[in-house]
Amino acid sequence: MEISADRDELEDTYEEWLQNAETRLQEMTEAGINPAKVYINLDELQKWCIVQGCPLDGSARAVFTAEKLRQHSKGRKGSGGNR
Repeated sequence: MEISADRDELEDTYEEWLQNAETRLQEMTEAGINPAKVYINLDELQKWCIVQGCPLDGSARAVFTAEKLRQHSKGRKGSGGNR
């Protein structure tokens, strides 16, 4: 990701990233954790980083993703259903 402050620490290709992500999801599942996939809009992430005044790096991606997951969970609970 060219815009990432930590681009040197990221996988070189999407395929490498995907393989790594799938491996981590499998490891979490095997450890009894129920991971959730969170789809991120890059433009939204960039704007969020600007508003927060932080670089777009691993820490920012983690916090942004956690906030998106919380929003998603809150929306599901607020809809009155246990899906």
